[in-house]
Amino acid sequence: MMKQWDISMLGTVASNYDVETNLGKSRSVFVNSQNTVQFWIKRISKAPKSFPNQYYFTGYATELEKFGFHDDLRKPDYIREEDVRNFLENYLVVFTPIRKQTASGEVFLARDIELLRKADTFQNRDIFVPVPVYSQEKHGYSMEEFCQRTKAKKHVGKIPKISTESNDTPEFVFWKESEEVVYVIGSFSGHSHAHGGFCFHCQQKLKVQVLPEMWLDDMYEASATLSFMSIHMYDSLKALLSDTEPFEVAIDEVAATASQIDRIEEKAEEEAFLQHFIRVTKAEGLLYAEKDLVNFHTAMKVSNLVILQGMSGIGKSRLVHAYAKALGIHNERQMLFIPVRPAWTDDTHVMGYTDLLNNVYRASDSGLVDLLIDASKHQDKLYVVAFDEMNLARVEHYFSQFLSVLEMGRENKEIRLYHEKLKTTLHNAEQYPPTVPIGDNVMFVGTVNVDESTYHFSDKVLDRANVITLNIMKYALLQEDSLIETTPISYERYTSFRQPTGFALSGAEIDLLWDIHEAMHKADARTGIGPRVVRQINAYLQLLPHTGSMTREEALDLQIVQRVLTKIRGAEEVWRPLVGTYEKEKGDIVAGELLVLLEKYKHLSTFAHTIALLKQKAKELKLHGYTY
Repeated sequence: MMKQWDISMLGTVASNYDVETNLGKSRSVFVNSQNTVQFWIKRISKAPKSFPNQYYFTGYATELEKFGFHDDLRKPDYIREEDVRNFLENYLVVFTPIRKQTASGEVFLARDIELLRKADTFQNRDIFVPVPVYSQEKHGYSMEEFCQRTKAKKHVGKIPKISTESNDTPEFVFWKESEEVVYVIGSFSGHSHAHGGFCFHCQQKLKVQVLPEMWLDDMYEASATLSFMSIHMYDSLKALLSDTEPFEVAIDEVAATASQIDRIEEKAEEEAFLQHFIRVTKAEGLLYAEKDLVNFHTAMKVSNLVILQGMSGIGKSRLVHAYAKALGIHNERQMLFIPVRPAWTDDTHVMGYTDLLNNVYRASDSGLVDLLIDASKHQDKLYVVAFDEMNLARVEHYFSQFLSVLEMGRENKEIRLYHEKLKTTLHNAEQYPPTVPIGDNVMFVGTVNVDESTYHFSDKVLDRANVITLNIMKYALLQEDSLIETTPISYERYTSFRQPTGFALSGAEIDLLWDIHEAMHKADARTGIGPRVVRQINAYLQLLPHTGSMTREEALDLQIVQRVLTKIRGAEEVWRPLVGTYEKEKGDIVAGELLVLLEKYKHLSTFAHTIALLKQKAKELKLHGYTY
């Protein structure tokens, strides 16, 4: 008995780890008992909702001959297997799934195989969505007619090899005007299907927008009427259409204004940069979830200071290096790593001092002043300053000037080296002027380990920083990719990632922050959520990249962890009513005011990270009578 689904799926040759873990097989490519090389394909595209929960399909080397592959039977088996693997590694596989009943059970086969060369940006964990493609060439009418037919609830034509079931409605379709010009049309809430093909239903007004040209390079055409798009890009289509006028307003504005296209291309550029950053971290052998990398990148865009904390040895410093490398920063003039010393008590250790005996300014050997001067002369370049083990000394002592000026307007952000009166007496005043401006092209980041040998951050520091706790992924994913070539990113291009799009906080989100502030202020009158923190949370949500790796709900949750809960530290009698009581038997917390607030606003987020941190703090209060 055999069943064939009339759909196309996208897959890639499975790894040995994949089939060993999921199928109990030792190899993903092998010579079978009929002396034919057989291989496993891992499905990486979304399947119809009625499709079995099946991800692995088997194919045969004989189906690769039409693509130029030749299986040399004279070679040893292990060489033949390696030849097939090497051949398939460069391609994605489009196939039709078949289920066949055999004496040993069900077998899922891949038939009608087609090969598509992988794009340079392909990631092994990418998931793809099939998208219908309409065109005048294939369907016989213009895009305007397509939109008019859709509005009139008429059938618009067939799309082979895609599910037509009622619960598999494509949210968007593409209109292919030419090889270089493709539009996205949507969004659709339902459909029917008959002899005339699809009839799409819209709950809201139909919108049309041109796809950024660079997106086309990362889409895979299975046929003239079907493309596969990564789920990250697919999720971004809503944002792409959000600022677009409805079709009813003006069909001649379909191609969008120049400013709209610029914004679209900026979003696409940022997504391309993030994918590049992810590849660089992999090449460096770092084990971080994509949402953690998106979190770090977003924080670097919006925060004057980003602090990375986590257990020793997980690669916090290497992550900063990887980010600089992704930006194309390779030289010491633009990337400065400063190891903090416990003896630092003021900013002379970091910056330098005035030697009045010899009438010179002596810059610290940290190199910070030299970097800031260089950055002020080259404002088209990006600079990264990292403080390693930042809390070995008190940050508010050696970093005091910076904490004061980083929140100022761009025209006022400058560090004073010495008094203006000394300029005429110092021999090297031309090299080291009295004040040095700090441009937005300089980013500050610190790494910290939290133990008994380090200092805790003051509110003055926490008000200005995103404190990110890094976690690592499973060791099984540890594999270094090949080295990645990087091209420097200009300050202008990076600044385009920072362009605001309007006030991001909703009324409910503002109410949540205010309620948390009041609860914290009630517990300790010296703490709460200041307007500065609210503005920076707003900026973070405003500039969250539309990659699909992190939702707005998760971003809000993380901002409460990184910008608010960092201030909850102190004695049990102060914080237990707010945090709650940890019950060891249940492994949970009860009777906490913040938990009640989170339940009240559960429509905004699950607050999984916030609740996890509250549980940790409640446990610390119970065990030590104090939380950090």
